Amino acid sequence: MVIKIICVGKIRSNEIKILINSYLKKTNRFCPLEFVEIPDLKNSKNLSINQIKLEESKLIFNKLKNNEIIVALDENGEQLSSIDFSNFIKKKMITSTKTLVFILGGAYGLSKSLKDFSTFKISFSKMTFSHEIARLIAIEQIFRAITIINNHPYHNK
Repeated sequence: MVIKIICVGKIRSNEIKILINSYLKKTNRFCPLEFVEIPDLKNSKNLSINQIKLEESKLIFNKLKNNEIIVALDENGEQLSSIDFSNFIKKKMITSTKTLVFILGGAYGLSKSLKDFSTFKISFSKMTFSHEIARLIAIEQIFRAITIINNHPYHNK
């Protein structure tokens, strides 16, 4: 199974880029993981927040394929422990050959249409994070889940 993370916006912090690339490299030892970045439209002139979310969603929809399992990362999604998250990924690995896609929205989150289209909605926290930190948390938790699945000592109870 391939895991893909679709993100809105670019990473500007070199420190966060280094950490993300480190987790990307480590995760790829166990499972193919790829990032897809789409442009952040929050600074688009004359667009309302809803219009920005809709335009970003169109760009995200263009990156999706029919045979993918879509997971919206949303503050109102289901909160899982790291063990439960690893079990979620493991179950998808066992029962499907499809690509598992995690979607991170931009500054204003995901559109309702994209959330409704998603097969699952998961929240890493009720707190709000910058898209850079959210991306780092997502890849770290995916790496942690993959190491739990593979009995690697990274995750300590």
